Amino acid sequence: MIDINRILLATDFSGDSALALELAKETARRFDAEVIVLHVDEGPEAAPFSPAATLRRDGARLKLQHVREELAEEHIRASTLLRPGDPAREILRIATSRTVGMIVIATHGCRRSSNLLLGSVADRVLRHAPQPVLTVRHPDRQVPAPAGGAVFPAC
Repeated sequence: MIDINRILLATDFSGDSALALELAKETARRFDAEVIVLHVDEGPEAAPFSPAATLRRDGARLKLQHVREELAEEHIRASTLLRPGDPAREILRIATSRTVGMIVIATHGCRRSSNLLLGSVADRVLRHAPQPVLTVRHPDRQVPAPAGGAVFPAC
């Protein structure tokens, strides 16, 4: 059996990520797990930061604080991290360094390329993570296929 004592929730604060948060909460309750909420700032700036970069990161810190408070109100242990860099690489690095049992991430992309209809970050995490990855797609992006009953993302 998989030991899920820590869940890494990667968020970009989108509507899809809000759905991923709900599933992370449910999983955390089921396994009495801690949730680590990670936002990766892709901005290319290095210190000293531009005023725009400072505002972006301050905004991300406030959103992370709000998520942590929401989890605390629901009696779910939580911590938050804001990291600069490549999102997929940072998600995988934090998942390894914090010994998480599961990664929860929203999908976004609708490209018909090598990323198999997942967002490129979610696709890279899914391909390289040694632990289970729960990918979450917003239900509005899914439409039934004309034949066969399969479900495909709506672009």
